[in-house]
Amino acid sequence: MRTETKTQEWFLQDPRTRKWIIQCKACGNFGRKPNTPVTIPKVNFEAMFPVMDLDENGLCDVCVNALRQEQSHE
Repeated sequence: MRTETKTQEWFLQDPRTRKWIIQCKACGNFGRKPNTPVTIPKVNFEAMFPVMDLDENGLCDVCVNALRQEQSHE
């Protein structure tokens, strides 16, 4: 039985999971694509990489909202 701890770096290096991982261009946070299949190695994957949507500029919802607030205060 394998007992290795899967770290964020492990998932980023593993081609089975890397293709489902996305990163916000503004904050650098990682997440996973909403359509990630259930057949990927899942030990800690879902906890380390929550579902994330990116807009057309590669920004996560948090950064998009922060940018909107910043622009509305100008």
